[in-house]
Amino acid sequence: LKAQNTDVSLIVLSLIVGDTDINRIAINNASIYIFTDSLGYSNTSIFKSNKPANDDKKSISKNSTLAIKKIDFNKVNLILDNKKRFKLFNFNIDQVQGRMEYPDSGWTGKIKLKTQVNSFAFNTRKGSFLKNKSLEGTLSAHYSRKLDAVILDPEVLKIGGHPFKIGAKIELDKSAFAINIAVDDILFKDVALLLSPNISSKLLKFGIEKPINIRGNIIDDGSGKYGDPLIKVGITVRDNVVSIPAGKLTAANFDGSFTNQDTSGGIIGDENSSIKFYKLRAKYFNAPIKIDTFTVNNLSQPIATGLVTSQFPLTNLNNTEGTEDFEFKNGTADLRLYCKADIDNFRFTKPVVSGRIDIADADIFYIPRKLHLVKSALKMNFNQNDLSIQNGHFQLGKSVLNVSCNIANFANLYYTDPDKILVNLSMNSPQLYLNEFLPLLGPRVKQKKSSSSNSMRAASKQLSNVLEVSKMNIKLNVGKAIYDKFLAKNLAADISLRGEGIYFNKISVAHAGGTLTLNGNIIQQSSSNLFKINSKISHVSVKDFFYSFDNFGQKTITNKNLKGYLSSLVNISGRISH
Repeated sequence: LKAQNTDVSLIVLSLIVGDTDINRIAINNASIYIFTDSLGYSNTSIFKSNKPANDDKKSISKNSTLAIKKIDFNKVNLILDNKKRFKLFNFNIDQVQGRMEYPDSGWTGKIKLKTQVNSFAFNTRKGSFLKNKSLEGTLSAHYSRKLDAVILDPEVLKIGGHPFKIGAKIELDKSAFAINIAVDDILFKDVALLLSPNISSKLLKFGIEKPINIRGNIIDDGSGKYGDPLIKVGITVRDNVVSIPAGKLTAANFDGSFTNQDTSGGIIGDENSSIKFYKLRAKYFNAPIKIDTFTVNNLSQPIATGLVTSQFPLTNLNNTEGTEDFEFKNGTADLRLYCKADIDNFRFTKPVVSGRIDIADADIFYIPRKLHLVKSALKMNFNQNDLSIQNGHFQLGKSVLNVSCNIANFANLYYTDPDKILVNLSMNSPQLYLNEFLPLLGPRVKQKKSSSSNSMRAASKQLSNVLEVSKMNIKLNVGKAIYDKFLAKNLAADISLRGEGIYFNKISVAHAGGTLTLNGNIIQQSSSNLFKINSKISHVSVKDFFYSFDNFGQKTITNKNLKGYLSSLVNISGRISH
């Protein structure tokens, strides 16, 4: 103890009768340092009696008590440093005023407090709670001899200027404590910053825009077994905006919790910590979602799990920032997905997804390729990492396509290596108008980029990127294929899409009374497309053949003055303009 001014006021009569009644202790402009070294020795040991306790005494005589009626601390720096337990409490006390009374049960008192917290560390290896926060208020306390505990009745205490209702029980014989905290209308960020850095750094990966209500408990059993105290926090969120690793939830309503001991009896720490959202109802990219329980476990290597359900019109996705590549004019979506994913730096990776997404009566415009799909539907089934699409139905102009496909390891590769995604696609159609698919041969239409950045845009761009860089094998069977004057029947095609290239592995059609088979490729470039075609023409009507290809752009020899049948091998290369 170092003090510029210390005042002690005694009641002299109490000394005469054998009591020690101190009317007032005042310490001003002082520092108090209570220290325990790594072996457990404390500089308070000199105050402990070496005399054995008298077992015959059932209670402490009033004649042996030390009664202090008033305590006044002004401008006092108080430090409690326990190297053995890795605890450090450091306060700059501006003012503490205590008024005490001593009934037979113990003592009661009112304590007026105004202090700055420099450190409130239950484990110095993980940082301090309430770092650099002010504490101000009046506490009602009483000591119970029977329990050997100090009990703080719930009172309003301002922490960092915000009112908290705080109650506590401190068990002196065990060096244990339990603190109950209640606070309303406070920002999530402000609460997270009251916690130690190892906890707040994880919680601040999430965000909640509007004030929320919080109830919490901090418990230390005094054993020192875990190092950290047990923390349990519950929050109530209503009509709020919540930031999560995969974007933002708007109009969010849920009850949430955090604990650093998710498994009862397990360790206290990041590995056994858990963040949970219960009865979550919100909008995600304008789509209403429901999640009964969303959980993030093991904050040292976070794993997120949750069952997501939603039903909504696809038009809800329009006018959402970041959906520039798609325009939805009609249709509905119905999804039920169970998701489990690792979170790397609180970004979803290695997801495992089970469930389904059903799209019905969709009218979708894919802007980069100028493709307008109408009356479209598909059923997407996720089996952990794999994706299959069944009963897909798309209409592009007058062309109708029925689609099914399988994509192995889709969930893993979608985020990490989309260029390794291989789509095995089967399509059949009663008839196709090939000119309606010409936009696939052109370059992507670049969209005007917004200066801002958000998760919706990132998700949209991710999907667009996957569509462009993934590999695709297509098996196509068509009853009729029509392009201007060209008419083919029984078209069977094996086509591969790789990067900027379209590869015709094998295409065969019935045409003009004969058959055509070909292979080749088209390499997409910015100004025009390179193409190379190797074709075998077998016994086709030369008259109909020339007519179908508009006499190959010349007027000297036309279909009008030709007859007979043509068989030929044709190798063509060149460029096609957009």
